[in-house]
Amino acid sequence: MAHAAHKSEAAQQAIWDHLRSAAGPETRADIITATGIAPSTVANYLKALRAAGIVDKSGCERQPQWVLVVDHGHHAPRVRADGSRVTGGNATLNLWRSMRMLGEFSARDLAAHSATPDVDVTENHAKVYCHKLLAAGYLRVVQKAAPPHRAAVYRLTRNTGPRPPKVQRVQQVFDPNTSTVHPLGGGA
Repeated sequence: MAHAAHKSEAAQQAIWDHLRSAAGPETRADIITATGIAPSTVANYLKALRAAGIVDKSGCERQPQWVLVVDHGHHAPRVRADGSRVTGGNATLNLWRSMRMLGEFSARDLAAHSATPDVDVTENHAKVYCHKLLAAGYLRVVQKAAPPHRAAVYRLTRNTGPRPPKVQRVQQVFDPNTSTVHPLGGGA
């Protein structure tokens, strides 16, 4: 069964993809028809994107048209209803992207490649995420650690897609790319 947050992210991504590919302004009905997303979900996301200054609304109030004014790239912007950015999970998202790009890495490499001016990623956060993904079968160790001089080096072995696997409190990893759960310690 798909995770509720994953469904919301997927809906937002579909709306975003449609807005980016549109040749011009689109009505809400156009977006609903093209994406198959529920009207309330489309309305709420458009409202949040407008509050963030990413889309603009024009035309009559009965049937306004929406146009993309700031293209943030492939990934749908994560914004709250008031237009403020959702920053929770950005460190994990950056770690996953770095893992996919680097192929082999230490926790220090990941932290260095994942930190941005807006997102703080510590080496400890990278270590914990690597440890959990290793236990869930996403990584393998290519070079064991020899503290304090040498850090462990990992290789990504299960690259399932662009969304980062989420470590859950119940000692499992949920993969939003495949809608599967992997217990820590292996297995599927």
